[in-house]
Amino acid sequence: RPPEVDWDEIEEGEVYVGRVVRLERYGAFVDIGAERPGLLHVREMGKGYVRHPSEVVKEGEEIEVKVQKINRRKRQIDLTL
Repeated sequence: RPPEVDWDEIEEGEVYVGRVVRLERYGAFVDIGAERPGLLHVREMGKGYVRHPSEVVKEGEEIEVKVQKINRRKRQIDLTL
């Protein structure tokens, strides 16, 4: 299916509700409707130290995220809570 959010529409600072699609030890990948999921790094998950993303989010959970940085050339989206 086509993406709901076009790369040209995504701007830094925008807030989306997305679904956690995958957990890695360094962060969680969140589908905001773009071509590829964005990365919510562990350092962006809370004020204190987060050992593993599963301490904060669960796979399949819907969360509100903010676009922190976007690299259109590499097709990467960095997210924060």
